[in-house]
Amino acid sequence: MALINCPECSKSISDSANNCPYCGYPINTTKVLKPKGQGCFMQTLNAGCLIIVVIFVFALVIGGIATFSKIKKPSKNADSTELKSK
Repeated sequence: MALINCPECSKSISDSANNCPYCGYPINTTKVLKPKGQGCFMQTLNAGCLIIVVIFVFALVIGGIATFSKIKKPSKNADSTELKSK
């Protein structure tokens, strides 16, 4: 235990004291870290993960458009020839 001088009143006090016993000046103030609470989705999501999700959704959309455009729709001529043959 060492003695230090109070920054406010310059009297000798213990270095383990939280406040100066003479003037009440706070000596050993420690910051209390509050745990990170549940924030909204965008506050807790990092940018790298967001980029991956956006690329994945974009790839699904492009894949769906490409698949849908390859599906051949039956032509009107094909339907009429089937009906005539029956």
